[in-house]
Amino acid sequence: MKFNELLQKTRLERSISIEDLSKEVAASESTIQKYEEGTVMPDVITLVRICKALKVTPNDLLLDVSFSSSGLMGAMSQWPRGNFLKKEEIDLRKMTQEEQIKYVKTRQKRSNDAICQGLRLFGLTPAEAEELMEKARNVE
Repeated sequence: MKFNELLQKTRLERSISIEDLSKEVAASESTIQKYEEGTVMPDVITLVRICKALKVTPNDLLLDVSFSSSGLMGAMSQWPRGNFLKKEEIDLRKMTQEEQIKYVKTRQKRSNDAICQGLRLFGLTPAEAEELMEKARNVE
């Protein structure tokens, strides 16, 4: 089963309407319908909210027995890439070393901020999320 099918199946099994789910995840009803139709995929933050509302893990919606042998990579292969990722037209080779370092540091900061925001959705305070991120950085 694909993500959209698992989402709809799980929502219906729990007798949750599209209206109720949309309120719970702070998304419009039409957006939830697009997720279930398979025309759009939620971003990571919305995926976490959906999972909390349905009381499932992301694995329950992303990983299915039909591609368990390929694991997460199989799940990600069905994820429409252009719907939530913005491709940047950047050629690092044309940048100075200083510009390259600045660019990489900016990307790392954005990535860390997104991870911290995701951790806070799981109930961690901002300080706890930062502490966990710092511990993870120190592990080799």
